[in-house]
Amino acid sequence: MLVLCLTTASGLVCGFWLGMRHIAKAPQMNLALLEERLQHARNVSMRLGELTEHQRRLTTESFNLEHHLQLRDGVAWMLLCVQHEMHHSDVALDPAESDRIERLLSSMSKSLRLLMEVGRTPVLPWREFKPVAEQLHQTLCLLCRTLPETKTPNIRIEHTDSKCFSPPLINQLINLSATNSMPESFPISPHTEGLVLHGRHDTQVRTYAWESDAF
Repeated sequence: MLVLCLTTASGLVCGFWLGMRHIAKAPQMNLALLEERLQHARNVSMRLGELTEHQRRLTTESFNLEHHLQLRDGVAWMLLCVQHEMHHSDVALDPAESDRIERLLSSMSKSLRLLMEVGRTPVLPWREFKPVAEQLHQTLCLLCRTLPETKTPNIRIEHTDSKCFSPPLINQLINLSATNSMPESFPISPHTEGLVLHGRHDTQVRTYAWESDAF
């Protein structure tokens, strides 16, 4: 009888111990599963962040590519104009015309070198972009026989450290020349909100906002 009681008591104790052990393991298993799911969520969030950054860069590169293609087309138009001037100018009989063509070729060569630098570094401080725009304006004035070869007055440059995305401005300058809307004076002026481009008769064409450092 005593043995039976001890056996029964022992069975109850073992059953209780196994039951408590199972209850103790359950939270540990749930915690491990939860940690696994949290880690998976972190990985997914990280990949989504990488995809978002990749999409942002792709959008920026597509934007840059569009303007660079327009710049290529603009330069091609300028080269055609130079070729036309060379073939249709009476250089041999007119010394003044010969001098103009020589100055046009020299100015065009310098403009092309500067535009190549702009293609490599499209975002420039105004103090660095201004000489590029001035040189291009001089070249375009030489291409347009009706415009005088004026130089920009040497005045104090404002907003020197403000940055601009230069290809759209260059493309618009070339477009002004192609549509006979180029003013005689230098058509770009800096303002607090950005660079303002003027057409003939001082008509405002467009304002180009300053770029941020995060561009």
